[in-house]
Amino acid sequence: MTKALVTPDSTLPPAGISIRQLTVADLDEAAHLWLDAYPLSITADQTFDTARADLLTGLAGDHGHPLDGGNLIARDAHGFAVGIVQTTVDVPWEAAPPGPFVIELFVATAVRRTGLASALLAAVEAIAISQGSTHISLNVDGDNHVAAEFYFRRGYRPSAPQLSREEQSS
Repeated sequence: MTKALVTPDSTLPPAGISIRQLTVADLDEAAHLWLDAYPLSITADQTFDTARADLLTGLAGDHGHPLDGGNLIARDAHGFAVGIVQTTVDVPWEAAPPGPFVIELFVATAVRRTGLASALLAAVEAIAISQGSTHISLNVDGDNHVAAEFYFRRGYRPSAPQLSREEQSS
């Protein structure tokens, strides 16, 4: 799905949530959050180590050059990780549209439907706009209708054929 970027969205995180840059030091907690946030159909064959390694590939640029400032972690008032977004400038997958690409966006089940995912997405969209981007894209698993509807409400529209998780991993 792709969204034309015109003006930054001013969506703020929910009260008590702060957003900052994701670093390697955050990866252990982020991996636990990843395993909690994704449905069992995606995480069934995943372990803490594979989740951590997947997140590290986003920081290391293995899925394309990271968008400067576009890897973010959200923490609650107690300092616990509750959301992650990772964004690249150029993904290596042939079917992906050019430009910034959100490779990960997930929030803890306890904070779903609070506006946190919207705030994380708005933050990376604003970063992309500030760096001159006019579009941003992402992938939604074909049977994840809840996520597809979320992105549609945020202005994303179908683009090139969606990549399977296997295509994204290669």
